[in-house]
Amino acid sequence: MKKLLMTLLALVALGLACPAAGETWEQVVIGSDPENQPRILDMALDGSTVWLSARNDGLWGYDGSGWVNHLQADGGLSFDSWGYNMFVDSNGHKWVTRDWPLTADRLDDRGTLHSKDDDIWYAYTYAPGGDQFWNKRIFSMTETPAGDRWFGCRDEDHANEVVVEHLIENDPSTVDDDEWRHFDNALPPYETQFFDDDVRAVAIDHGGALWIGYHSVGLDVWDYGDIDVWDDDVWTHYDASSGLPSNLVHTFHVAQDGKVWVGTLDGLAFYSPSDDAWSTVDDPALPGSQMLSIDTDALGLVWVGTDGGVAALYPNGTVTATYTSDNGLASDVVDAIAVDRVTGDIWALSLDVDEQTTALNVLRGGIAPGSGEVYGFPNPWRSDTYDKSIEIVGAPDGSVVEILDITGESIRVLEARQQPYVWDVLDSSGSKTASGVYVVRVEQPGGPTVFTKVAVIW
Repeated sequence: MKKLLMTLLALVALGLACPAAGETWEQVVIGSDPENQPRILDMALDGSTVWLSARNDGLWGYDGSGWVNHLQADGGLSFDSWGYNMFVDSNGHKWVTRDWPLTADRLDDRGTLHSKDDDIWYAYTYAPGGDQFWNKRIFSMTETPAGDRWFGCRDEDHANEVVVEHLIENDPSTVDDDEWRHFDNALPPYETQFFDDDVRAVAIDHGGALWIGYHSVGLDVWDYGDIDVWDDDVWTHYDASSGLPSNLVHTFHVAQDGKVWVGTLDGLAFYSPSDDAWSTVDDPALPGSQMLSIDTDALGLVWVGTDGGVAALYPNGTVTATYTSDNGLASDVVDAIAVDRVTGDIWALSLDVDEQTTALNVLRGGIAPGSGEVYGFPNPWRSDTYDKSIEIVGAPDGSVVEILDITGESIRVLEARQQPYVWDVLDSSGSKTASGVYVVRVEQPGGPTVFTKVAVIW
């Protein structure tokens, strides 16, 4: 009981320490010239530092105090153009992958963002018949728990050559001992059974299997076991006939609970390994149909960038908040999203489709407990100390006040009344709730929906 009590108190303390959620997105000027913003193609976070790969302007980094811009002229980056994929590995190294002339660049900035003097660069370049990239376009990248890297490729010649690349860096300080493997449907010895040669997304799930998302034919899950042994391989293919909302797979995200979220260009779905089942998110509150980027925050909320704005969802797929240009986004097409799990800040790249310009947006604090002036009292509530009720203070008259468990499942909607709203610590069937942390969702009349957390200890 003591251990449970300490855990619950720690969770509540953590929640109450979060910054208040911002209701409006802010724009952050990239570099120093607000009138000449680079076109950004992808984004990733290294801690709280934002890294951006550009179409024609190299690599950008921002730590809140200022920007650094890496260009080919600095002597490190191979090329300034078409950085399709931005990736930060477990060592904190920054990767930029692109198309012609077929390179991936890796930056070790030695932890000094604003100094280029100690930067170390590594280039991985196309070599016909050699042990590097055999393809013109690298759209995606992921990392295994052992530190191996996978690259998802598109064969511009559509000859089914090199669908994915596998890299083992034995010594990250050199490329001389790197081990490369090419996998495709055409070139021996690694002839396999990929469904297509246009890969747009790759991810490693908690079981170690490689997820491969194709531009038009769904996805493969390749449980390869020993990478050099074919007899233990297990292949599973999913498409619109087996649970996906569309065959046009654009992005993956593996959440902390093991679910694999799949963004397609016509809907959102997730796979639950515990149930071996697919769920399609059909919540009409989703602001768009094209799912362009996915990440999760420290509270377990799933953040999705779409062609109609940003959505935050509970792990069960219920939309809990949406944001559009009415909430400060520079535009509604959000093609990259990244979550700072320490500060709670949500970073988003929004695209002006007509002008082909990009804006960097940030929502300070995300959806944090105690957003607005709503809070529960007492918190934590203890059965041996307090009467059997928790007041939801600050919920305006006419609000819809809902109690959810930590997974996002609704357990009680409180009766509409004048404030303060009171929760008697029972669920909708009148049964006593279990000890734990609960989310209070307050839909204010004519105002934003806000959240807080309360702990119940019996």
